[in-house]
Amino acid sequence: ERNLKNSGGLNDIISFAPMALRRNIIERITYELLNIALNQDGMTPDINHAGAQVFCRDTRALFGTDMTREEESNLPPSAMRLFDVINFMSCSHKLFREIKMAICGLVHHREPLRMHSFTEDGTLQDEAYLMIRAKGYSWMCLEDVVSVLNRRKE
Repeated sequence: ERNLKNSGGLNDIISFAPMALRRNIIERITYELLNIALNQDGMTPDINHAGAQVFCRDTRALFGTDMTREEESNLPPSAMRLFDVINFMSCSHKLFREIKMAICGLVHHREPLRMHSFTEDGTLQDEAYLMIRAKGYSWMCLEDVVSVLNRRKE
């Protein structure tokens, strides 16, 4: 016990449980919020821009709006994905239109977009993925983007 106290090992052991509990809670909350944001349960078929802004603000407040980069880097990838989704849902009309026109232009048709349009041609999927990344959304997958594009009302 003396060696553990001197080496900081006991502190590591004591702090492990709260960290594991916090990680578990964050994962669970993230899962539920992603279900809402991506309409996985069919309860949010439409996204209103003002409502998306409120959802984004409230979600960020839940996780801590003033997180440092270091604190943000400690979040699980699913939470980073959630932040990308809510930021995309609530982005400006101009940015949203730019992304929508670019993605729709790839598959040469208007909404509703379907994932099979992208998965049939791996090149289209890669190009769409790169477009999303270029706009700063590095954690979202293409399915997330298609879901939001099809449901957000201008």
